[in-house]
Amino acid sequence: MLYGIGGLITLISGPLLGQLVDRFGQVRVFVGGTLLAGAMVISYTLIQHINWWILMIIHSLLFIGTTARMVSSTALAILVPAAEKRGAFMLLDASIQQLTAGLSAVLAGWIVLEAIDGQLTTKL
Repeated sequence: MLYGIGGLITLISGPLLGQLVDRFGQVRVFVGGTLLAGAMVISYTLIQHINWWILMIIHSLLFIGTTARMVSSTALAILVPAAEKRGAFMLLDASIQQLTAGLSAVLAGWIVLEAIDGQLTTKL
């Protein structure tokens, strides 16, 4: 449910964030999205027991911040290559993003463990 609603929030906020990029510029939206996502990550690390609805709000804001970063950084990135090479550049960019996401998941799997009592713990 958490990721389903987060995905819906992303579908709704993506085009709106694109309009914000057009209106305020790529860098401003990127910085705002980074600050929002960072604040939500810090919120996640500080909470222990929380109401489900508050968790949904924090999670949704994290998704909005992440989407703001992706939309604005993509808008910045497509300015780098010449127009005729933009497709190849975007394909390479997407491939690198997928590779790093997969490597991050593998790394998290090496760090986060499930204890005998079912609680999550870390190797660190």
